[in-house]
Amino acid sequence: MFRPGVGRPLLGRDVSALTDAYADLSEIALMHGLAEEIRNLMRADPRSTDAHRAAQDVVEGRLASLGHPDDGAALAGRVVSMVEDPLIASVADLCEALGLPERKLQRLCSGFLGVSPRWLIRQRRLQEAGAELRNGGSLADLSARLGYTDQSHFSRDFRAATGWTPGLYARMVRGVPGEAR
Repeated sequence: MFRPGVGRPLLGRDVSALTDAYADLSEIALMHGLAEEIRNLMRADPRSTDAHRAAQDVVEGRLASLGHPDDGAALAGRVVSMVEDPLIASVADLCEALGLPERKLQRLCSGFLGVSPRWLIRQRRLQEAGAELRNGGSLADLSARLGYTDQSHFSRDFRAATGWTPGLYARMVRGVPGEAR
């Protein structure tokens, strides 16, 4: 797993160029030949801790050539950390906490993370929702606590992200008889 912000220097362009897209490692200059090099290291014994360590060293060696994160990459990492705060319920909250104008935050997230600040906040809220739904409780209370203006908006976001309504998800994870698992 890469730290937030490493994608742009690694790719040599905005990460948003890969959002909802695919790029082979061989298309990324720094990663060219990496898969084959790791396969060769792992070929003899894929379970060997020495082979895993050697593969990790190869990846880290290549990434070390990128140098230290620049200010933008460091700020992108800070954005991701701040989004974890449940008090950050909107892009405006995040802008205020970081002291950044909204457009600058949007460009930063697009360039270094490949997603919008709104997407980051929504994903964190939906992860919280999944955890809460495992424990029961009112959907209306949960949606309000997560900063949604109404339960139907929360339900739409949840279904778009998971394919299930919050109620069905809650029944499935609690193992209610008669529900698909």
